[in-house]
Amino acid sequence: MLPSIESQQAAFDWASRWSGRTPVRFEYLSGGYSNNNYLMVLDEDRHGVGDEYVVRFCNRFSEGDDFPGIDRERELLHIEHAGA
Repeated sequence: MLPSIESQQAAFDWASRWSGRTPVRFEYLSGGYSNNNYLMVLDEDRHGVGDEYVVRFCNRFSEGDDFPGIDRERELLHIEHAGA
């Protein structure tokens, strides 16, 4: 199922901040089980070739987080449970 427009926009905004550049392409990749995955292409040349990245976001977004999908409290609980 395609993520909401808001989720796609949040992913695009984060990826733009991370890369320091506006992607020339940012496409949803279907098939993620627990993630929303996107193909991000930066700086295409005249042949349509650019730096390509796959950007993965957890399907869950936490309120007020700078990085979408990371629930630090839940992550800590899993780390403590694993004995790490």
